[in-house]
Amino acid sequence: MTAVISLLVTYLLHSTLILGSALILVRFSPFRPAAVRDLLLRGALCLPLLTAGVGPVFSGQAGPTTAAKPTTSVRPQTVFPEQSEMAAHSAPSEGQPGLWRVQVSDTAPLWLALVVWVSLGCAGVRVGVAWWLVRSRLGRVVEDRALTLQVEQLAAVARGPAAHLRWADIAVPCALGRRTILLPPNIIERLSPRELTAVLAHEYAHLRRHDPLWTLGLSVLAQVLWLQPLNRWALTAWRRASEECCDHWAARSTEPRALAQALLRLTEPGHAHSHSWPLLTSAAIGSTHLMQRMTALMRPLEAPMNRLHVAVLAGFPLLLWAFISPLALAVTPAAPHGVVVLDAGHGGDDPGVVGFVREKDVTLALALQLQAQLEKGGVQVILTRRGDERPAFEERLRLARQPARLFLSLHTDASPDAQSSGVRAYVSSVAQPHEQTSRAVAGQLLDAVTLATGAKNLGVQPMDYSVLTKASVPAVLFSVGFATNPQEGRQLQNASYQKLLSTALARSVLTALR
Repeated sequence: MTAVISLLVTYLLHSTLILGSALILVRFSPFRPAAVRDLLLRGALCLPLLTAGVGPVFSGQAGPTTAAKPTTSVRPQTVFPEQSEMAAHSAPSEGQPGLWRVQVSDTAPLWLALVVWVSLGCAGVRVGVAWWLVRSRLGRVVEDRALTLQVEQLAAVARGPAAHLRWADIAVPCALGRRTILLPPNIIERLSPRELTAVLAHEYAHLRRHDPLWTLGLSVLAQVLWLQPLNRWALTAWRRASEECCDHWAARSTEPRALAQALLRLTEPGHAHSHSWPLLTSAAIGSTHLMQRMTALMRPLEAPMNRLHVAVLAGFPLLLWAFISPLALAVTPAAPHGVVVLDAGHGGDDPGVVGFVREKDVTLALALQLQAQLEKGGVQVILTRRGDERPAFEERLRLARQPARLFLSLHTDASPDAQSSGVRAYVSSVAQPHEQTSRAVAGQLLDAVTLATGAKNLGVQPMDYSVLTKASVPAVLFSVGFATNPQEGRQLQNASYQKLLSTALARSVLTALR
């Protein structure tokens, strides 16, 4: 449920930026041609759905996968990579809130998700009712040879499929579906032959552009996502632009003055009425816009889009995409107990300790199980790796900073003495503001694991490992046992024992965070 709410809020952020920009741009003269506004608004209505869905890819919690070549130093018990001094300031890491990141609580109210599903249901009902109303008003197929011949001639000019004409109990001609034009019963008496030809050309232009399908899809979008009011404004602006585009095509194919006269006759009192059915396109949308269209038809025809317009239209969504994605304009679920970074030691071409078990395998298995349990407890978990790769040491250090509340690195120990056993925790040997917190967490981890497994408690030891000394948050390197001990090594391979370990670690971490 949280994922649905997160996606919704992400969409609201993206759509506000994109739709707001588009609605502002169409007010400037370079974007006023109908063809420009048509493509710009269609793109602005659809693009947020794409960026909202893909945006989390750029802000996901997956750890870095770039393999670095750090030098290593071998400690008596645990193999751990060491690195040279890092820069004091580093860029925000993946999984951390960026400039445009918004946090949404995992305990977000259920009613918000319920609103989304109810809106979806209402949209379906509205489309269903509209389809039933249209079906109930459909009449016979038009058999007037003169009308059908005109449509065939328009199809020949456009090099497109012929449209079907049907009578319908409606006030003005409309395009329906992919190949149907609906005509009022008295259309022949109301319009002259030239005017009727111009109106047929206008409706055929709608079919060429697939406007009925676009109208249906965008109307459903605005209905479902009614929380974004810019959708309705952009939809209205697009419908006006689409009508103007069809006017221009019809004017080139017939007579502009005849089309203007037809529009005036169709909106005479007692004949026309407005409708908002999502299945139909209408030749008349609002009296003010109608006068603008008639005025435009009396002027010289609008020139086709030039290369500048095409470049702007292509560049606008691309620039928005390039702007949004790096800023991670996406939503990640906020956890009530904060963020924990889990570092599964070693990986890739660095197996770590190889004894009765490989260290990199044990640490990854425990990290994944620990992640699942912590997330159930309301903790946001960031992993430094999710598979058998070797994360760059610099990237791990970049994760060991705010807003994380704890950096926990999992390892195994090694010893020339095969009988050595037990669990141990390491903290920084360098004085740090969070030194006491690190020691307290390390002690709690040891107590929880030894109590659950009966392992020997080897205590908390200070060490100058860079991942501890350079961390800007409380950091603990926890050794879960000796891979070189026959008994512990085999235990660490056992799924039940791993579950026991991860459960004990999760309980201890949750206690520490609370």
